[in-house]
Amino acid sequence: MPSQQDQVHFAFLQHVLLSMIVVFLVSNITFITSCVSASRTTGADSCKVDDVVERLVDVIPAIRQPVVSMEQRGNHKRAELVGSVYSFAWASAIVTAIAMVLAALAAAALLSDDSRRALKESFERQSRRWAPPNQQDQIRKCFALIALIAAYAFWEAFWGDFDFSNTNPRSHSNVVHVNDLDFYRLSFFLAGLLLFLILPVFLCTKTVVLKLAQRAS
Repeated sequence: MPSQQDQVHFAFLQHVLLSMIVVFLVSNITFITSCVSASRTTGADSCKVDDVVERLVDVIPAIRQPVVSMEQRGNHKRAELVGSVYSFAWASAIVTAIAMVLAALAAAALLSDDSRRALKESFERQSRRWAPPNQQDQIRKCFALIALIAAYAFWEAFWGDFDFSNTNPRSHSNVVHVNDLDFYRLSFFLAGLLLFLILPVFLCTKTVVLKLAQRAS
């Protein structure tokens, strides 16, 4: 059986990963709010991001589409603001995802050989308990549903659902050209993707622990 310390070790990892997502979301909300407020006051984009981050405009359609559309309409100031806000959201999401993976790998590497062997036995017992043959279909359906929701979040975050002909701020589509609330839209979808990332990160950590336990045997 894994020791109490090992259980606390992985419970702490879970809290660390969730905390990273909270920090990502709070930092984005703060950044967006300050940028939009400054834009209303000065009428200019006072939240210019680094040139490396700004290159994401050319890579990610969800950033490029509104920027190009507003540039074509002559709304250069809002185009710059959208580019800065959305680029910051994607850059911070990528950094957060990398940090989550590194934290999980570090948690697996810090375990002793005895702890890895104990966790290996625990994983095997849990697999037999929670994944019996008669429940395989239900488990597959559950993972399929999770994958479907994650795919939708990725679609919205990477390609986006824009309606540049719409001037109704209450539209279900992204109308960031007229609605300030849609500045936050991308950040929330990216936070959802990071939340879904916890599952594969834990599965990868489990795989690393099992492999290290086999080498130590």
